[in-house]
Amino acid sequence: MAMAGLKLYLFFCFIFILNLQILIPFAILPNSNSKQSV
Repeated sequence: MAMAGLKLYLFFCFIFILNLQILIPFAILPNSNSKQSV
C-alpha cells in the first residue's frame, strides 16, 4: 500500500513538473512580447 501511494505521489509530481515546463513559457512569452511592442 505504501509503495502504491509512493508511485502515485511520484506520478503527480512528474505531471506537475511537465505542466510547469509547458505552461511557464506560454506565461512568459506574451509578457515579453507586449513589453517589446511597447
